[in-house]
Order: sequence, then structure tokens, then C-alpha cells
Amino acid sequence: AYTTSVRNPRPASVASTLNPLRLAGLLRSVVDGNNPQDYMTLAEEMEERDLHYAAQLRTRKLAVAAIEPTVEPASDEQVDLDMADRVRDIMAEDQIPELFFDLLDGLGKGLSVAQILWDTKQTPWKPQDYK
Repeated sequence: AYTTSVRNPRPASVASTLNPLRLAGLLRSVVDGNNPQDYMTLAEEMEERDLHYAAQLRTRKLAVAAIEPTVEPASDEQVDLDMADRVRDIMAEDQIPELFFDLLDGLGKGLSVAQILWDTKQTPWKPQDYK
């Protein structure tokens, strides 16, 4: 959403209207698979409002993001060695650390999603970008 759009880019606050009954209903609806929007908004608001919580999440995200990914072939067969090399090439891309950091948003929310935008102009396909 954009600020010039009809849709509001910032969802209505959940934390400001929270009470024990509403929190129980919100958590129950997420467990049942209904309307995770309010839960995600609450998780984001908690991170924005509680700086200690945000610092703890950031510490964990940075610790995981600092780990150097390794790729090992499934076997010594040439096809597996080639596949491992292709994956290593993808993992060396500049976008990967940011992608990992974004995916680590799931630490606080319990869920993180990324979409791979594929470059289909060449074979084998390679990820072009991540959203």
C-alpha cells in the first residue's frame, strides 16, 4: 500500500485496545487459522513499543544472520556436485544476507514469508529478487 492509496498502509492499532479478553480471542483466532492480521499487527507493535524486546530480537537476528551458510553436495555424483555449486553461487549473491534477516522476522511473529522472483530468461533459472 502507498500513502496515496485508498488502503491505509498502517493497520489500526491492536495494542492500544488490548485487554485480556481481546488477547485471548486474538490468540484463539490465530490458532484456529482465522485472521492472523491482528496478531501480526500486535507483534509489530510490541517490537516498536518495547525497546528491550526489540533489542533482544535484533540480537538474535544478528547472531543468526552472522552465520556463514555452507552447502554440501548430497553425494559425490557429478549432478550433486554441480547442484551444490549452483546453490553456492546463489548464496553468494548480495541479496541473501538481507533475505535471511527479513526471514528472521519470524522469531517474533512465528511466521515469515518471502517470495522468490525468478529470472526465467536463462536455464537453469536463478532467483532474480526476493520480496
